[in-house]
Amino acid sequence: MSLTESINMPRTIFTATLAILAIPVSALANNACPTPAIATTAAVTTSYGAEYEVRTSYRAANDAVTQFIRDTPTTIAVEGPLVWTRSDAGETIAGDAERRFAIGHQYHALLLHFDDIMENVRPETEIPFGEKTRHGRTGDYPSGGEVSLIDGDAPNKPAGLLMMLPDESPIAITFEDWRVATSAGVALPHRILINHEDNIFTYIYSSIESEEMDVIDMHARYEAPAIDAVQIHRLHRTLLAAHCRADPSLMAQLSAPSAVIANRGDIMEVSQDEMRSRFETLFERIEYSGYHDVAHPIIRVAESGDLGWAVVKVLAEGHAKETGEQFSQQWAWAMLAEKHDGVWMHAGNASNAAPTE
Repeated sequence: MSLTESINMPRTIFTATLAILAIPVSALANNACPTPAIATTAAVTTSYGAEYEVRTSYRAANDAVTQFIRDTPTTIAVEGPLVWTRSDAGETIAGDAERRFAIGHQYHALLLHFDDIMENVRPETEIPFGEKTRHGRTGDYPSGGEVSLIDGDAPNKPAGLLMMLPDESPIAITFEDWRVATSAGVALPHRILINHEDNIFTYIYSSIESEEMDVIDMHARYEAPAIDAVQIHRLHRTLLAAHCRADPSLMAQLSAPSAVIANRGDIMEVSQDEMRSRFETLFERIEYSGYHDVAHPIIRVAESGDLGWAVVKVLAEGHAKETGEQFSQQWAWAMLAEKHDGVWMHAGNASNAAPTE
């Protein structure tokens, strides 16, 4: 349910039946509300004598970050349609190679969420891995290439991963030292060996944490870059998460002093206090269980640098508190964003709902 519809919504909840099967499963994984997440910390040694630390956080293939901690830390983050990096050279928007790199170091996420990350997953019976030919499953990797999850000698303990990525020689990843990770409640590898072009990278994990996390929790794990497109995308995602947190004050805080709303042939201006009041009323009646981006938001920033917009396609899910009646509805809207004292804020919205069956 959009911000516009929330403001204009009648007291009877309009329930729509969405053709869920038309939406890719991988898209539904990009939920702004709480979802299972995994975060890891590993000490890395290499065959050529380097030592450093790697930290990863993962919620979905479009919501992940990998950080390399050396004298100067390097961050590579995937946020929806955007990939950005931060290093001693500064902050910049990156591309498909960096997207592959960031996800490619999420070894436990690749193990636990292989079918969510990969597309076109299919069984394989002859995968060369180490000294053996093994069975496993192969999927198409985001932004190009293929990755295979290799069957191990014991159930639920894969031998590792084989990555065949564009412009790269094969990368063999071996899982070792399987122990129960307390927060995850399952056995996971605590030692991982990566063999790439005869260089061996040994990862020893000191922390493997699994927990429910929404996008606000995720963003709190690493500092936002001073990149306008990323900031506008985060604004959109935080607005979605605020629905699942049922936080009217956050909805108001994220909005400009006056937001212009267009819907159903009419327009209105809404102050921050009015925004808070309307969402207080909404959240008394509705509980959101999910708010998914089912397509990459389209982000634009004006040359002036103080005006931008996001065109989005989302799926809202939840139920009416009084009756328990479920709703699942697809929306598309354009959000206007303005920069106030260096902070991007929601300043307007025009939306429409997908036709119901």
